[in-house]
Amino acid sequence: MIDLTSSGAVRLDPAGFEALVDAARHGSAGAPLEAKEALADERLDGVMSVMLDPAAVMRLVVAGPDTRLEHRGWLANGVLVLLLGERPELLQLMKTSPAFLTAALVRLTRMRPRHLPERVPAEFAAARLDELVSPDRRLRAPALAEVNADFAWRLDCWWDGGGRTLTAVDGDLGLRIGYPDVDRLVPVTNTFCYRVLSTVLAST
Repeated sequence: MIDLTSSGAVRLDPAGFEALVDAARHGSAGAPLEAKEALADERLDGVMSVMLDPAAVMRLVVAGPDTRLEHRGWLANGVLVLLLGERPELLQLMKTSPAFLTAALVRLTRMRPRHLPERVPAEFAAARLDELVSPDRRLRAPALAEVNADFAWRLDCWWDGGGRTLTAVDGDLGLRIGYPDVDRLVPVTNTFCYRVLSTVLAST
């Protein structure tokens, strides 16, 4: 499914996205009709070229006990392309300015202002951070419950010569970050996390 009727963005399912990428990479001959029509749509002007030859790539997974959404992004030549997971089987493809990346990450990670009491780090093995956003609910739900979190998110960024990963949990105990070399979830403020998110692609 590739929906071109929505204003401002293109909505598709995972199969439609794969068909679109395949048609852009190998040519539209033999591609499904909806993929050909999508590639001719002005909303995809400059989108596929960024996705096929990016300077940087990012993936954001946001996961609760029952639901897991994946968002992806590609950056090149001053253009940011986002593939947002609205639901597990519904995606939204859009082009925007890299200047909006931090605001998009804040919204997707559900950061919100709040007042919290003084907090202390929680013990959690760094080797288990992947469990917090695992595709397997049998791993993910118990891990989130263990650290009293409503949901977790993981941001991975890659570029030529480098990369960065950030894992966090959130909920009634506030925002806490897990570091790959520290067996603790460390409480942080929204301001601190905002500054980190604003620099995730600073090296590209």
